[in-house]
Amino acid sequence: MLFAARVTALLACLAAPLRATSDESPPAAPSDAASHAEADDKVLKTREMLKNLRFMEDWSALADPETRTDHWFPSIKYIELGDDWTASFGGQLRVRLHSEENRALTGAIPGDNDFKLVRTRLHGDFRYRDDLRIFLEVLSANIHGNSPNKPLGFDKQRVDLENAFIEVFGELLDSKTSFRFGRGDLQYGKQRLISPLDWVNTRRQFEGVLFQMKAESVTTDIFLTHPVPVNARNADSANASLDFNGVYTTWQIDPQHLLDVYGLSLNEHDSVITNGAGMLGDRELYTAGFRYAGKSGGIDYEVEAASQFGNHAGDDIRAYMWMARAGHTFGDLHGSPRIGIDIDVASGDSDPTDGVMQTFNHLFPLGHGYLGYLDLVGRQNIVAVMPNVTIKLADNATFRAAYSSFRLNNRHDALYSAGGGATLADPSGSSGNKVGREIDLTLTWVPAWSAPHGQFLFGWSQFMPDRFVKTLGDGKRAELAYVQYSFTF
Repeated sequence: MLFAARVTALLACLAAPLRATSDESPPAAPSDAASHAEADDKVLKTREMLKNLRFMEDWSALADPETRTDHWFPSIKYIELGDDWTASFGGQLRVRLHSEENRALTGAIPGDNDFKLVRTRLHGDFRYRDDLRIFLEVLSANIHGNSPNKPLGFDKQRVDLENAFIEVFGELLDSKTSFRFGRGDLQYGKQRLISPLDWVNTRRQFEGVLFQMKAESVTTDIFLTHPVPVNARNADSANASLDFNGVYTTWQIDPQHLLDVYGLSLNEHDSVITNGAGMLGDRELYTAGFRYAGKSGGIDYEVEAASQFGNHAGDDIRAYMWMARAGHTFGDLHGSPRIGIDIDVASGDSDPTDGVMQTFNHLFPLGHGYLGYLDLVGRQNIVAVMPNVTIKLADNATFRAAYSSFRLNNRHDALYSAGGGATLADPSGSSGNKVGREIDLTLTWVPAWSAPHGQFLFGWSQFMPDRFVKTLGDGKRAELAYVQYSFTF
């Protein structure tokens, strides 16, 4: 693939001049330690301040004239408007050159395609003391150079509201509280079930209300929302027939360990759901789960599990998922390499006509981040094992390599993509359960000429089919190459 070859050559050229991390820096003199610590408290580092949810940023420390920051435009991050009102502005420009082969695994459309994605985000955060704020964010997304009939529904969007909400702050039972209503992003845990899906060009939004209580170590969110599907030509509007509600609690046990506990509901009305017997009806899907993550020395670990129950157009829902990951960072070695392994399991359905729905529903995930960057596999009816390694090539560059092995949890159920749709299926089970293997290579680089705001992401992925995909598809490999640059301010 010509584009992939160019990307590989570019990666090689860029890797050569990268400045290596030095382990020979002399320690600070003891007499300077206190002054250095105090100085660090007065510095806002842009790379640490910028968040995926831009409304989570707080630049109010810039009210102190002694506070410094490496942000290029500090004057727009904290503006005193008078009468106790302040404002903060920011945004992002992102461009991705994207090339893919055999995306459908069948040789059919969508298949081979080369295109460019461009996305612009701009936001304003207006606050009245510590009592009230109004947050507005607009997004514009476009796709260029794509083949006809091949762009996905979330590739393009005219200027529309990404976030638009009012938030009121207060106190209750010795806890800080906030009440937010309007349109906004949702992001919880490691985004396996709830994510704004930043990888796609348009991101994902919800409309509704959110109430938060935050004590010293425990934060609880209660939200009642409707998802907002993307409309490429007209203003987006919430899907009133689909309710997504939940309670999500995070307990920061200590600085190195946390526990998430959550209960979620997805209810779809108006008899638009079809069960395995072809009957129409509503869906009442409930998810209960937890996530535990921690770190001890150079070892990090995480487990997450969830169970689903409810009703799917008359069928009972009985599904589950669990994952486990662990890694070890060798901090005393050059590049501080981390070697890890991730295991993901999600249930599948053995018989669609038996009145029991066993396929796990992955809700609104960041599927792209966990089950292969080609997005051919979703957290539904899957068993995935992924050894991986991450290495700091320099202070400003990180390389990651991952190898994933996929098989169906139940051979009678389908293969589901990261978008949740069934792509290949053999109800007889005669095609086996071996799906395939995928290699994912990525390099993130923050060049000095645009640091701390600009970042490159280079990536190459290849999927190699096994028996299940070879039998039902065209048996050819799928490939993805991309170069992305984002400037966030």
